[in-house]
Amino acid sequence: MIGNLIFTLRTQQEIPQKKLCYGLCSDATLSRIELDERTPDKFLLDALVQRLGKSPDKFFSVLSERDYVLLCLREEIEKAMEENKWQKVEATLNIYLESKEAKSGLHKQYCEKIQSFLKYQYTKDPAASERVILSAIRCTIPGFDPLHLKDYYLCREEVILILILLACMKAQEKTSEYQGILWDLINYIDDHYTDEEEKVKIYPKAAVFQAELFMEQGKYQEAIDITEKAIELSAGNAVIFGLSRLLQINIECQQKSRTKAQNEAQIEHQEEVQNEEQIENRIEHQAEEHKEARDRKKQLESLKWVYDTFEVLSEKDSDMISKCNSQTELFLMNEIIRSSRKNNGMSQEVLGGDILAPETISRIESGKRKPHLSNFKKIKKALGIDKDIYNVEIITDNFAVYEKKREIDRLAAYHKYDEVNQRFEELKKLIDMDDKLNVQYILMTQTWLDYRENKLSQEKTVKKLNDILDLTLKRQSGSKIETLNLSKQEVTIINRIAIIYDRLKQSDKAIQLLQDVLKSFHNSQIDMKYHSVSALLVMSNLEKFLEESNLLEEAIDICDQAIRLSLQCGRGQFLGKYLAKKGFVLERMMKESSGADEIMSCADYFHKAYHISVLMKDTISANIIAGHANDKYPQIHLFA
Repeated sequence: MIGNLIFTLRTQQEIPQKKLCYGLCSDATLSRIELDERTPDKFLLDALVQRLGKSPDKFFSVLSERDYVLLCLREEIEKAMEENKWQKVEATLNIYLESKEAKSGLHKQYCEKIQSFLKYQYTKDPAASERVILSAIRCTIPGFDPLHLKDYYLCREEVILILILLACMKAQEKTSEYQGILWDLINYIDDHYTDEEEKVKIYPKAAVFQAELFMEQGKYQEAIDITEKAIELSAGNAVIFGLSRLLQINIECQQKSRTKAQNEAQIEHQEEVQNEEQIENRIEHQAEEHKEARDRKKQLESLKWVYDTFEVLSEKDSDMISKCNSQTELFLMNEIIRSSRKNNGMSQEVLGGDILAPETISRIESGKRKPHLSNFKKIKKALGIDKDIYNVEIITDNFAVYEKKREIDRLAAYHKYDEVNQRFEELKKLIDMDDKLNVQYILMTQTWLDYRENKLSQEKTVKKLNDILDLTLKRQSGSKIETLNLSKQEVTIINRIAIIYDRLKQSDKAIQLLQDVLKSFHNSQIDMKYHSVSALLVMSNLEKFLEESNLLEEAIDICDQAIRLSLQCGRGQFLGKYLAKKGFVLERMMKESSGADEIMSCADYFHKAYHISVLMKDTISANIIAGHANDKYPQIHLFA
C-alpha cells in the first residue's frame, strides 16, 4: 500500500525514479518498493515521502527494536546538544558509529551532521564544519552543488543540512554566496512542499535566516512580512518550535520600522505641512501597529513563561535549525506480537506452530531478533493483528484524502462542525468502503456527527462506537485496554465512548477507561511523545472528568503532564487549554484565606493561556478565558 502511494505521488508530479531515489537507494530498489515487493526501513521511507513534498507523519510505523534503538540514540545526542553537554554528544555519537548501519546512507549522513555541529558549536570552527556538512549532504546527493538547488529533490534532513551549511557560510562572511543559496532554498520549500504538515517543519527555519538577513540590510518590512508568514504557518498547524525566535525578530523589526518611519515623518513634516485628515490617518495607523507589536510581545512573553515555569529548556538559536515538532506515531513489532499472543491466550509453542520454533518466537518477542517480512505476515495472520509495518487510518492511494482528513481533524479540534460536515461529505466520495479501516473511520465519524445533532441517544451511540471499535480491536474475554497497542483511530473511539459515559453520570467508568489508555502508552518501551496526538486528546477529557469528580490533585498532575508533553513535542494545539484548565483547578483549590500570591498564580495561568490561544488561532478558548479572567480578576487588567 505504501509503495503504491509513493508510485502515485511520483507519477502525478512527473518525477523520474532516478531523481527521486538519487543517493538514497537504487532504481531497482525503488521499483520493488513501489510494487510493494520490498518494505523500506522508516528512515528511507521518510526521506522518499519528504522528497515528494509530503509528510510521513500521516502514517504510523511498526519498528524493529534495532531501528528504535537508533532513534533513541539520536534523541539522546540531540538532548545533550540542547544542554551543551558536548562530551556526552561525542560519547553517544561513538556508540552510534559502532552500529553497522552507521557506515552508509542516511545513518552516515546523520553522524556527519552531528560531527559538523560539534565543529561549529563546540570547537568554533565554521570552515571545518562546512567541509563536513558538504560531505554529509553528498552521502545522499552525490556531487551536490549548493548553487544548483533546483536540480535536486530534497528531503527534510537534506534541507536542514543546507541550513547548517548556510550558518557556516554566514560565520565566514561568504555573503554573496550565502544570500543566493538562501533565497533559492526558500523558493524551493515554498514551491515543492505542498503538504503543510511537512512544510511547517522547515519553512520557519529558513524564514529565520532570511528575516535576519533582511534586518541586517535595514529591510524591516520585508523581515516582518516573512516572519508573519512563518508565524501564521506555524500557528495554523499548531506548532510552537521556532516561534520564540520568529516572534523576537518580528517584534524587533516592528520597533525598528516605527523608529525609521518616525524619522522619515519628521523630515517630511519639515518639508510640507500635513492636513488634519493625513495626521489622523497616520495616528490611527501607528496605533494599529503598536497594538500588533504589543500582542506579539505578550505572546512571546507567554511562551517563555511556560518554558520557564515547567522547567523545559527553551530553544537556542542552534536548536532552531535541527529541532522539529513530533507527531509521528510508532509501535514496536515485538510488543505487538507479545501482547497480541497473550491477549489471545496462546503459548509461544502454539503460535510458532509450523512458522517458527518457540525459541525464535521468544527472541522476536524480546526484541533480540527481527522476523523476516514473510514470517511477520504469518504471525499477524495467526494472531489476527491488523497492523502492518506502515499503517494509515484510511486506505487509499490518493494523498489528497489524507490531507482532507487532516483538515477535518483540525476543524473538529476547534469545534467548527458545520465545516466538518461539509468536508466529511466530500471525503466520503473519495473513500473505498471495501476496506475495514475505511469503514471504521467513516462509521466512527458519522456516528459522532449524528450524536452531536441529536440523531442518536447516548446509549445507542456507546453501543455503536463499541461495535465500531471491535472492527479492529480484538478484545478477548478479560483482556484490558492497558495491555493493548492502540492506534490513533482506536484511541479516538475510546475517548468518545468515555465522553458519553461521563454524560451518562458514569464518570468512574470514563476515568478508568482513559487512565487505561494512558497506561497502555506508559507500559510500552516507546516514548509517550510518539503517541502525543492521542495522549494529549485523552488527557484533555481525563482532566475534565477528574476535576468534575473533585479529584483536583490528580487533575493538576494531568495538566502538568500534558503541558510538558506539548512543549517536548512542539505541539501548541492544546497548550492554551491546559494552562487555562490548570488555572481553573487552582482556583477551586484556593481557600477564602488565600493570599495575593496564590491569586496572582491563577491570574498568570489565564493571562498566558489567553495569549497562547490567540497565537494558536484558538479564538473560542481565547474568548472563554478572557471572559472568565476579566470577571474574576478585573483589578489586574490582564489583557490591557
